[in-house]
Amino acid sequence: MIMKGTEKQILEFKFSPEDNPELTTDVIGTIDETSKQIEVIVPSGTDTSDMLPTITISMGAAIAPEDNKNFTDPFMYEVTAEDETTATYEVTVLIAPSSENKISYFNFITADNPTLTASIVCTIDEDLKLITATFPNDTDLSAMTPSIGLSPGATIDPNGVQDFTEIVTYTVTAEDGSVSTYEVKLTDIVSKQKTVLEAILENNPGNTLGWDLNTTDLSTLDGLYTLETGEIYWIDLSGKDIKVIPSDIGEFKNLIYLKLSNNNIVFIPEEIGSLTILSSFYVDNNMLDALPAAIWTLTSLRNLGINGNNLASIPNEIGALSNLRQLDASNNNLQSIPSEIGNLAQLTYFNFSFNTITAIPDEATQLTNLQYFYVADNQLANLPASIWDLGSIEYFSIGSNNFSTLPIEIGQLSTLVELNISNNNLTALPSSMGELINLNDLDLRSNSITSIPQVVCDLEPNHGAVIYKDEGVTCD
Repeated sequence: MIMKGTEKQILEFKFSPEDNPELTTDVIGTIDETSKQIEVIVPSGTDTSDMLPTITISMGAAIAPEDNKNFTDPFMYEVTAEDETTATYEVTVLIAPSSENKISYFNFITADNPTLTASIVCTIDEDLKLITATFPNDTDLSAMTPSIGLSPGATIDPNGVQDFTEIVTYTVTAEDGSVSTYEVKLTDIVSKQKTVLEAILENNPGNTLGWDLNTTDLSTLDGLYTLETGEIYWIDLSGKDIKVIPSDIGEFKNLIYLKLSNNNIVFIPEEIGSLTILSSFYVDNNMLDALPAAIWTLTSLRNLGINGNNLASIPNEIGALSNLRQLDASNNNLQSIPSEIGNLAQLTYFNFSFNTITAIPDEATQLTNLQYFYVADNQLANLPASIWDLGSIEYFSIGSNNFSTLPIEIGQLSTLVELNISNNNLTALPSSMGELINLNDLDLRSNSITSIPQVVCDLEPNHGAVIYKDEGVTCD
């Protein structure tokens, strides 16, 4: 007679990551064989309503049920030995207390703060545990109620209305008792902007700005214009003996106009990329060898003046400035123009004069809104054939280059008002230029031309043009 086994134990009870994707490692239960109690502690956030256990039992024994997956409440298992004796185990799955103690958001909404005309979203620097925001100048910060988001299960102290005229410290306590401390620093617009203006003064001891930062009205300072809210939207620091632009410049989030012309600036900080609504940027006549990569992310730019510097190249990324209307890159050390210039479909003003450029990319002929085309004083001998199809051009300057001939297609530029072809190697003019009946000024000087077609000469008496030509040049 074969003796049937009497063993009816649960030897191991665990949840594995293979069967429970929420887990990263095996979670093994603690078995109290005397009380037949099994306790399993799973990580915080685990969904205990859908968990598949792995259960090891005595050899020859059976367990029931086999398909339970819901452990939100204690669950009973019955283990039956070969001799049909049974043992009942109670499995309790506990969720470990969370150690998360973060502030996920910290805002001031109008519903809780009636003095606000618009809700304020604060910036949270998690590394520094610092929360900041800028408020309109007339905001009473002495009694403000924040709206705060916390990690699940966490608590915060203090609560409710607080006086934010000074830094307020908040303590966040996680479910497991661990804490983190945040500081909240609120400032008004004028104070925050003064900090940036002070940085400009401090970094440029020889400046001629003449600012007195004791004022509460920043619009009274030379070169600054503000909105009704006090935010600076226009800065003109041209000709003020500025050498250094501090990285704080990126704090002027409402800036639409920035002019830094005629100074001795050698470097523009990358933080300028924070000026996302900047429309006009002039940094001409300085000492720049390069521009920050962030410049080419300012897609709101309409006017860009980078002339009169030491720039040796312009990157392909300029093609991202799809809203650009005016581009002045004259008086630099440029040898080429990137083909991506053709992406600037809104461009009306194109000035690359006084460089050492040898060719204009074919893509420039895609600039169908051009009115000003200036490439004088370069090393050009020809232009893309399609350039003569740009019928919107009114001002055309290719003087001081290496042109020896002009195509008859030049006559297609019927809207031309000014044409400068002086100081080239021209020996003759195409008679089609007589079709340029809207010309006011035609400069032919300093070429090898001895005579010009009569139809071109007739532009003066018949259409009021002024033709500048060398002495002795006749009309044929």
